[in-house]
Amino acid sequence: MKILLVNPPFEAFLKNPQAYFPLGLTYLAAALKQFGDEVIVYDCDYDFGEIEHAPDDIETINHYEDYYRGVYDYNHPIWQKVKKNISEIKPAVVGLTSYSTKLPATIHLTNWLAEQNIPVYIGGPHETTWGTGAGISIKGEGELKFARILHPDLNIEFDPLKLIPDRKSLYRVNDYRPNDLGLVMGERGCPFNCYFCQTKAIWGEKIRKRPIDHIIEEIKLINHDFGAKQFYLCDDTFTYDLNRVKEFIEKIPEDFEWACLTRPSTISRELLSLLKKSKCIRVKLGIETGSPKMLKLIGKTETVEIYRKAAKLLAEFNIDWTAYLMIALPQETEEDWQLTQKLIEELKPRWASGSIYTPFPKTILSENFKVDFSHHDWPRYSHQSPYAWSGLSKEKIIERIQWLKDYNKNHGGGNPYRQQK
Repeated sequence: MKILLVNPPFEAFLKNPQAYFPLGLTYLAAALKQFGDEVIVYDCDYDFGEIEHAPDDIETINHYEDYYRGVYDYNHPIWQKVKKNISEIKPAVVGLTSYSTKLPATIHLTNWLAEQNIPVYIGGPHETTWGTGAGISIKGEGELKFARILHPDLNIEFDPLKLIPDRKSLYRVNDYRPNDLGLVMGERGCPFNCYFCQTKAIWGEKIRKRPIDHIIEEIKLINHDFGAKQFYLCDDTFTYDLNRVKEFIEKIPEDFEWACLTRPSTISRELLSLLKKSKCIRVKLGIETGSPKMLKLIGKTETVEIYRKAAKLLAEFNIDWTAYLMIALPQETEEDWQLTQKLIEELKPRWASGSIYTPFPKTILSENFKVDFSHHDWPRYSHQSPYAWSGLSKEKIIERIQWLKDYNKNHGGGNPYRQQK
């Protein structure tokens, strides 16, 4: 059976094509290929060098109306290209991953495929936490469920975490830059409970870890098949288990560079001594805000003092790091933002990245503020949208993004997303 798995377009309309690939869909591909299916993973947002780039985050925000108009313009060149590519693949079955901002694209693709009598299955974060109201729903982790639906005559049992994502199933995989294929997930779930995050709603309360040997096997395979030598561990908090980090560093080949996402409270002298021994090129930390009041509101159990301690240690060990910030949080005042600016100038990360707060279903923050998703204009809100749910004006959003742009220019770190190619 020929199965097409699709990540619908969004970033392409913003002239902000993506560098990485839909990891979850390649897990699905690996699961289905066990049973003889032919699987192709098509990322409509990947940068094949065919999409004009917005030069920076401000231009991306200014192009947001291009997305809002374009996603509903079914004669738009991006839609024409997407439909042409899908028609040439000629799938028997299509699976779509759903994200809240991409809801109009997901629904349009479902309806267009239904006109051709192609069954469509929909999974992903939005389907799991709210529902698209289109296609055949698969909520939660999809590997076992999708395989059982497509092969009802088989007694199917396997552990999804024992799979290695099938990157070879990516549409035009030979046109991917090698290091863009270095996205790796070592575990599912997170031990923390930030109020803005959907992790527990998607993965559940339990944290499930892949053996380090299995992760290293995957990394070596990516290098062998595609030549990648940079890898990004996208676990929510990679370094919270120090023994696991030790084993990873002992076993990753010495000439492979890597980066990870983690939490400031896990930063210690012992951890950084380990990272320094390996080729860890960057650590990404969720700072979110410099306001103690806002940290409490969003459920971050860390303090500004913990951030200071982490930054001081990272500077001492000369390890590059990125600070992730949230812009336009609910009830955030100008004074709160000024505290964030002051803190970033004090901490001196090599790069500061801002995302506009977006409410999502089944998060504590959305429940606390009683967000009415039944009348929600899903495509209007995203981390790149000038239409902040909190009500912060577009002018203020651009002002804050401009401040980050100036900060990054003055600190000369270079955009890590453009460096890791």
